[in-house]
Amino acid sequence: MTPFEYLSVFISIVIGLGVVHVLSGTARMLTNPRIRAYWVHLLWTLNVLYSLSFFWWFTFEWRLRATWTFELFLFVVAYAMLYYLLCALLVPLDHPRELDYKEYYYSKHRLVFSLWALVMLVDTADSILKGPENLAGLGPFFFPSQVVFFLLLVAMAVTKNERVHATGVVIWTVTLLPPLQTIVYDVLGT
Repeated sequence: MTPFEYLSVFISIVIGLGVVHVLSGTARMLTNPRIRAYWVHLLWTLNVLYSLSFFWWFTFEWRLRATWTFELFLFVVAYAMLYYLLCALLVPLDHPRELDYKEYYYSKHRLVFSLWALVMLVDTADSILKGPENLAGLGPFFFPSQVVFFLLLVAMAVTKNERVHATGVVIWTVTLLPPLQTIVYDVLGT
């Protein structure tokens, strides 16, 4: 067993717990008639599931690292734990029998989107730590898109404006759709 294989088990467990948390909370939301869903919250919930899958998939790039230090391991585990915290804040499991997700969403927006902005910073550091080959593979739009997404998350953390949140989640969701990414890259010639 390689060091990566050994260490990735723990990281995968943390990510798996995040997925289970979101799916459990979403199932409770969809099956309880006293819980009022909010479409913006539901789209962010789908986005966090996508992000967890994306994180898990691209953690595989760490397999190329021959030498692991405890500090590097802590960094990657902390990254996974930030995602778990994001899941726990976005989808509560311990809520009253009646819950209005619109009200809940706006009561937690500062914390959720500040944490998600932190995740974006850690994601950038993660990509840099994986080395120059990894950065080259991400293309020329990686850093500009990270900045745009980070600013979008900060904007959502500081405002309760429903239009900003609705526009933000639609932009985030659409830009992450693989077919759209392919079209953008084809148009830009990368």
